[in-house]
This record gives sequence, structure tokens and C-alpha cells, in this order.
Amino acid sequence: MEADVAARSRGPSWGAVLGVAALLFSMPGLAAPAAPPQQRGFVSDGVAGGLVFQRCDAALPAAQALMLQDKTAGRALGIGIGAVREVRLDPARPLYVEFRGDALGTLMTARQFQRAIGHVPSCAAAPPALPEQVRLWAVGGMPAWRLQATPAGARLEVVGARPERFSAVAPHTADAGKPSRKFSAKSIDGGAPMALELVEQPCNDLQAETAYGARVVARLGERRLEGCAARF
Repeated sequence: MEADVAARSRGPSWGAVLGVAALLFSMPGLAAPAAPPQQRGFVSDGVAGGLVFQRCDAALPAAQALMLQDKTAGRALGIGIGAVREVRLDPARPLYVEFRGDALGTLMTARQFQRAIGHVPSCAAAPPALPEQVRLWAVGGMPAWRLQATPAGARLEVVGARPERFSAVAPHTADAGKPSRKFSAKSIDGGAPMALELVEQPCNDLQAETAYGARVVARLGERRLEGCAARF
């Protein structure tokens, strides 16, 4: 998988909110501000260059379409949508997206872009929704791998190898002025500990017609895994 990271992240980062929420990885008893709800559905062009969002209610689209306002860090939602549209055979077809956002009347405001997938044709064909307790979900290639973390622990799956289990992912103190967030976890299976670095920047797997909201680097001893995150 070739990650094509767009480093044009401008404006206020959502990391201030997510940095607090990340404490749930290692301090499950500590209350954290509620993040905006998860949203899944299809985006299409509206009038005057705007966007329209139609939620997926289970396997069917919602009856009402909402005006979509992009308030994601660095306009990541718009960047991700544009990147996927460029490689699709039919860029005008509604595009499946996932993000955190809140609705007020007929307006949906996107707060955190998570992923856009070009080959999903309908709500019924959308990937299964990630459980709310999943705090980090990332994938990568060369070799293909997937990481999922909850407050109870983390699991790393790499093609051709046994799954590896880790303790709850603990956040490190963020360096002032740096967009990255760092985490670590201890191996439950006696292997090398895992160090994670996450940057909230668009991260694209255009061969899979997919754009993500963050890029991730995982280090386990001498191993280095690079990929993109759809939950962070």
C-alpha cells in the first residue's frame, strides 16, 4: 500500500479534543469530553459548489439529505473526497464517507474526517460499522496489516504471522507545536513493545480508492509498519 500523505494540514487541529479522549486508552475511569457522533453515508455535489450528505440508516439511506459543512482539520474531508474522486471511473456518483460530526436541523457539520471509499455502491454494501469502543483502527501494506485498539487492549494482525496482543495503548505527552500524537503498548505475548505515532493528515490508498484521515507509523523492535487510520 502506498500512502500518499497530503501535508497541508492548516488551521486549528482537532487533536486538543482527541488528546484528552485518548486518555481512555490507559485511564478508563477518567471522564473525557464526548466526541461528536459517528456518521456514515454518501456525499454528493449540491448547489453553488456545496456538498450534500445522506446518512446510512442500517442498510438503507436516510430519507432526508443534509447540507454538509466541512469543519475538519485542514479541510481533510474535502481533500479526501477530491482524492478519491480523481481515481474513480465515475467521479459524479455519490461517494461513501465516514466522519465524526453533528447535525442541527438540515445542516450536518463534519468535525473529523475518517475515510472515504470510492468502490462502495450502496449503504447495504458499506463496510461494517466499527464499534464505538474502538479508539484506534489502522491498516497498512508491505506486508498487509491491521491494528485495532480499545481501552481493554490492542490487537495487531499481519499477513503471514500470528496475531499479536498488546496492553491498552497509553498516550505520551504531546510536544507543543507538533501535529503528531505518540502512544505505546506492552506486548502480552512476550514480544517487542509497540510504539505508535499518529498524525492527523490525509493518507491515501488510491489503488483501493480509499482516503483516510490520519497516517500511522508503528514500531515493534526492528519492525516498522506504515499505514492509515480510519478511527483515531
